[in-house]
Amino acid sequence: MTTTQRLNVLVVDGDVRSRTATARMLASVDSIDALAVSPQQALQLIKWGSPTADVALVDVAPDARSTEVVQALANVLPVVATSLRASEAKRALAAGACAFIEKDGDAASLINAVLAATPATRLTDEPRANSRSEVEIGENVGQSHLDERSLEGRPTRNRPESNGG
Repeated sequence: MTTTQRLNVLVVDGDVRSRTATARMLASVDSIDALAVSPQQALQLIKWGSPTADVALVDVAPDARSTEVVQALANVLPVVATSLRASEAKRALAAGACAFIEKDGDAASLINAVLAATPATRLTDEPRANSRSEVEIGENVGQSHLDERSLEGRPTRNRPESNGG
């Protein structure tokens, strides 16, 4: 009996409405879970250790922070960059993104870009442990949660959702 693994996508966008809508769209695909986070939250996840996502979809804005996020994530997982501006493609690819897709494209193109960026070995790996954490880092969408291993030993007060203190 073959079990189907779910693809975990980290959606990074500075606009909460955009990242939530994109994550919901991705999560509407049966085999995809999506976690929507801000660029700051994505950097915090990297600081804590490698995100447990299989691929990241990162909005590239015309600021240096976007490039920093792409570079940091590309060191640990495949990154698909997206933007409303096609002119951002060169900068995103130079920062380490494996693909670029314009935001105003259709949903199927975006989904296909994310699936194409997923390492082929990911589709044949042993299934991940079913143990999941209910700790929300960003806006969890659909079935998405963080793997408990990504949060081990991390102090609660340093998590992005914390109000300090």
